[in-house]
Formats: sequence, structure tokens, C-alpha cells
Amino acid sequence: MAVVAAPVIQLIYEHGTFGAQATAQTALALQAYTIGLAGYSGIKILVPCFYAMQPPRFEGTVNFRQFVMNVVLFTPARVSLIGIGFNLVFCFLLYDYLHLGHVGLALTTGFIAIVNFLQLLYAIQKKIAIGDPMEWLSFFVRVTVATLVLGGIVFLGDHYLLATRTTHSLVGAAILFANIGVAGVAYFLVTVALRVPESMELVTFIRRKFGRSNVTR
Repeated sequence: MAVVAAPVIQLIYEHGTFGAQATAQTALALQAYTIGLAGYSGIKILVPCFYAMQPPRFEGTVNFRQFVMNVVLFTPARVSLIGIGFNLVFCFLLYDYLHLGHVGLALTTGFIAIVNFLQLLYAIQKKIAIGDPMEWLSFFVRVTVATLVLGGIVFLGDHYLLATRTTHSLVGAAILFANIGVAGVAYFLVTVALRVPESMELVTFIRRKFGRSNVTR
């Protein structure tokens, strides 16, 4: 998403008064937002876990002090409050101090997602076993390698195939979609080669669906 931000924005928005300069500025914001995608994904997984294990209690008549204590003691709410504090700091540093403008605000949103995810991860590992840290490190390295391969393919396709044509043309749009599709397939194949568990489970499912034997783990 970060590599092909400009052609994607151009395809969707660059019409009428939305010109090339607006596309460039919006693409920068999109690139900044992508930093937080992993954090957002992790938050979507972890927050329901806390609701299942530690639901907030508001039975009966609750005064203001009890309400505040219940919110503060409920981990996702506490993490959100801390995130607001970090958000103010990052906004000041990136937007006002470093003068990054709207890109600074987008970066702040991404950073806060990562900060909140790390807080939730730290809190939940105190309550349940989440696995060996080395296994998670291995998973992270393998996914990072696959992501770099994906990014490299998209970059080459964007640089050599889309550089001379606009995505407003049918051919340009087709090249963009084909480029993303090929990179996605390459990412999946690399994760299978590196035996990323989720990809191996998908391969197992596909083989079962077509009546083949299970993948040997």
C-alpha cells in the first residue's frame, strides 16, 4: 500500500479539481497511515480478549468515582486514555515542532496504534500464555522477509510498468491491479516456503477441499 500509494490515489481520486499535487499530498498521508496497519490489526484481536476475560462492571447505581475506577481498571479503556496522552505529544512533535503538517497527523495515528497494541500485548501476557518470544520473533522475521519481497515486486512493477502511463487509462489501471495481484501471490508463496503457520493452514485447507493429503508439518 505504501509503495503504490500514488497510483492508487490517482486512480480513485484524481478527477476534476483533484489534481496531481493533491494526489501527491494524499499519497504521503496514505503512506504514513500504513505504519499503523499492523497495530490496528493487533488491537482488533486483543480488545475482544479483554472483554471476554475482564468485562467492565456497572451493575446497580454507580457514582462518578466508581465509574472512573471501573474505566481505569478496565485495560482497553486505560490503554485508550494513555494513547490519548501519547497522541497529544506526537501531534505536537510531528505537526507543530517538526512542521510535517497533515503527514505528521497521519504518522501520529499510526504510531498511536502501535503504542496501544504494545500496551495491550504487555497486559495480556500477564494473564494468559501467548507463546515463546523466540517463536514470535521468528514469525515476525519470516513475515517481514515476505513483505519485503512483496514490496520489491510492487516497486519494480510501479517503476518500470506504470512510470510512463497514468492509471486513468484502462491499460494503466489493469497494470496496477495485475502488479498488486502478482505481488500478493508472491507474498503467499514466500510465506509458504518459510512455513508461516497461517499460510500452511490455508494450504492444508485447500488440499483437503480438493481431496488431497494434509500438509506434513
